Amino acid sequence: FSPQWAVSHVNFLAKIADSLVEAGHEVVILAPRVDPFIKRARSKKARVIELPENEFTKRWDAAKIRTVDLFWNASIVEMYS
Repeated sequence: FSPQWAVSHVNFLAKIADSLVEAGHEVVILAPRVDPFIKRARSKKARVIELPENEFTKRWDAAKIRTVDLFWNASIVEMYS
């Protein structure tokens, strides 16, 4: 299971999957799209089942954008007071 929501997570899980395939295991990655900017799971050797973005993930992505925006625009005092 590899939700497509952060490039570092996607790449890390893909490398694990590829290593398992190289060791002789059959690996299938279920990859629901959460972040529309990540186009595909990055595994080169595992079988990937991609799930399209849905209403839940669209709402989650919008909330994430607002949260990140607040984080980068807030002062350190506002964050901890």
